[in-house]
Amino acid sequence: MTFEEIEEAYERLCAIVPSVASTFRECSIDDNSGADPIYLVSSPEPCYDFDRVKEHYFKSGKSSVDSLLLVAHSQALYFIEFKNSRYKNFFESIPAKAEDSLCVHQCVCNGNDISNQSNIFALVMSTEKNPGVITPVSAMMRNAGYFDQPSLLSSLSNELKEAFETRCNGTPYAGNYLRFMVILSNDFDSFVSSIAKH
Repeated sequence: MTFEEIEEAYERLCAIVPSVASTFRECSIDDNSGADPIYLVSSPEPCYDFDRVKEHYFKSGKSSVDSLLLVAHSQALYFIEFKNSRYKNFFESIPAKAEDSLCVHQCVCNGNDISNQSNIFALVMSTEKNPGVITPVSAMMRNAGYFDQPSLLSSLSNELKEAFETRCNGTPYAGNYLRFMVILSNDFDSFVSSIAKH
């Protein structure tokens, strides 16, 4: 399936379910945090609310990332999960969420082959809830258009990828369908601006 066909599939879905069209700020909301909802990022950039996408296809039994960004110039799909907690509290749930999100994405694509795209799973962790765990991203972009991750961020990304591959061994999602990256919430707005420009 071509990137243009994927874009068309999501536009058709937005016509059926208008709430799928959203922004990163709205998708990053944590309304389970107590009195007032917390927005993990402030980016007004448009994206797809992947929870709404999932709910259109599956009423229960599947988890999903929070948002999806399609970047035409690099033909990349960014599956983005926001977490307003310590990474140790949610790390084990991420591989299943990644697998389920690919399943939902394949439903949007009518079961077509999705392996020929650059699929990236970006975990955005609260900077405030993870002090000293990881150093902030300083070098913004590599020439390939990805964040240059400090060693601990890179190590966490590798752990996620290994756990995902172990989980998906022998399934339709086995293979190198996802690249994993971990980003601090304070770096996210700059990250989105950068990938949109390159």
